[in-house]
Amino acid sequence: MRQVECVGDPDLDKVFPKEWCATVEIFAKNGQRHFTKVEYCKGDPENSLSWDELIEKFHDLSSRFMTKERCLKIVDQVRRLEKIRDLQKWSTFLLRNR
Repeated sequence: MRQVECVGDPDLDKVFPKEWCATVEIFAKNGQRHFTKVEYCKGDPENSLSWDELIEKFHDLSSRFMTKERCLKIVDQVRRLEKIRDLQKWSTFLLRNR
């Protein structure tokens, strides 16, 4: 971390918040310079997460607060969201802490 420096980029600031670009530049000990720019970071609407990535992120974030079984039930319910007729009843399912 002592070798990492985070700096703002005025060119990126010009297009923010319309675009959420990101750049990284690495200077190697041998003098080589590596640079890349990402126009749309993973998770942006233009570069959305796949279902598997979304589920993995949900499990990572929710595992501290609920059991794996509960996480799996919620994922199953969300996958079938279009088939659910009573959203009020469904939303109470999400609020239950079981």
